[in-house]
Amino acid sequence: MEISIGKLFEGKSTIIKNNEYLSTEEYVNPFIEFMKKFTNDFYIQVQLPNQFTITDSKEDITYNRVWVQAVMPIKCDKAGYAETYNLIYALDVRKPIYKLFKAYKDRKTNNLFAFNEDWLNVYELKPETQFIEFDKIITDLMQQVDNSELIFNKLKNNFLSSENEDRQRKLGELIEDSMVFETINKGGKIKIAPNMVLKAYQNVYLDSSSRNYISDSEECSMFNYVDAFSSLITEDIKDIVNQFEKNWLIYSMFLEKETDECN
Repeated sequence: MEISIGKLFEGKSTIIKNNEYLSTEEYVNPFIEFMKKFTNDFYIQVQLPNQFTITDSKEDITYNRVWVQAVMPIKCDKAGYAETYNLIYALDVRKPIYKLFKAYKDRKTNNLFAFNEDWLNVYELKPETQFIEFDKIITDLMQQVDNSELIFNKLKNNFLSSENEDRQRKLGELIEDSMVFETINKGGKIKIAPNMVLKAYQNVYLDSSSRNYISDSEECSMFNYVDAFSSLITEDIKDIVNQFEKNWLIYSMFLEKETDECN
């Protein structure tokens, strides 16, 4: 669910498993204020809790899963895609965590693209404690060498065979990869579900209403295929916490093999 900064700041502190956690504003405002040095464009997603409490006839809302994305000015774009710096935190999980990462996104669809695992930083979130050294982490990310424009261009200028046999073979490879590839961090194990691979294939080759659809007479660019995956990840409103990892896994499964020379 997308909300405004003002609405986000209404999030109350909470107690989970006898541990007290801070209000939403206490967690996110230092990040927002730091990023205001670079941009005033913020995109915010939350997952609402299942229950609310009422105080003085007003709902007390606790946002246990929050994603704040700072979108850099257009001059920072790579191949027309926006450079973003992101804070995600989750309290109602096995181990409360927060994540700081860099990624690129399509300004129209909000689809995310993650080409470098080193862009992700994951930390355990201790009760009654704010995030540590986020300004240093973000500054370091900004200073890293970034070859995303080369990768975007290569993806857009390389095409998959339109032969049905080749399409089916690629589908099989991706299904197998989805069962093998995984990433593990302090938040746990993240994988791509095989049914997501099937849905992406459907959106590219079978569903003519999909914006990623390619007719039988056309070749599919590698970018169009990964964008189909990214759309499914973006549309999954039940999981805003693992956006980076899932997009990174798609790169590992499908794109990294084709873009080695860009790394």
